[in-house]
Amino acid sequence: MKGSGQRDLFNPLLIDFIDMSHVLVLLTGKINWDHFEKGVEAIRNFTLRAGDATSMKAE
Repeated sequence: MKGSGQRDLFNPLLIDFIDMSHVLVLLTGKINWDHFEKGVEAIRNFTLRAGDATSMKAE
């Protein structure tokens, strides 16, 4: 029934579960996601390098 305007009782939309005025939802708009992703990437890369060094020693 796509496009009919009727909602499916057994397949609610994600928007039905999220309170757009919730503090955590509002916080997402204030986070500098580019900066956050670069920081996470740096940690992940460091962890991967450290893991590679450990696995080489075990051989």
